[in-house]
Amino acid sequence: MLCKDGWIVSNDKDGVTWCSLDAPMFEYGSMSANISLSWGGKGPWIKKLEPSTTIYSWVMNNHWHTNFPLTQDGPVTFRYRIFPHGTYDVVEANHFGMEQSQPLAHVTANVDPNIKPLIAVDNDKVCVTIIKSLADSKDVIVRLRSLSDKQETVKLTFPAGMPKAVHICNVEETAGEQVNDSVIILPYGLLTLRLIY
Repeated sequence: MLCKDGWIVSNDKDGVTWCSLDAPMFEYGSMSANISLSWGGKGPWIKKLEPSTTIYSWVMNNHWHTNFPLTQDGPVTFRYRIFPHGTYDVVEANHFGMEQSQPLAHVTANVDPNIKPLIAVDNDKVCVTIIKSLADSKDVIVRLRSLSDKQETVKLTFPAGMPKAVHICNVEETAGEQVNDSVIILPYGLLTLRLIY
């Protein structure tokens, strides 16, 4: 059983990107996560995923031996988005998933608000996944994610105004090494920055 935001089924010419907005757990190929002999290393854990076009969506996880009832009262909604495409493009697939899970918010305005983004990156294989302000300061946390299987260099610009400093953060979001206008992100890596204003 896997927990993901989406799944891509593709060959060298055609593919389908599948995005599950409400049920993040799924299985690929066959339903095997419910084999009770697997507990305690006694059962046949899957060691390799064989090619398959079958995806099972676990809309509710009430199969396990827990204290939750095996029922769900009332109506529930599970949303899925499917995007057929040609050759797989990691940037296009990521944009599709982000557009589905984080749709644009709109507001009515009589004039152009001329909003400038806080940060911009020059590499389409790197995306901004989080921008959040901190309660105890004017600092802002920005998380970058690499979609590439190679090390990527990213030039940072700040259209809304240059921060006093930009630091790479550790997992506690504490400012570490100061960086200038570019950073390097490892393959499929995440990099958290702290913008100090």
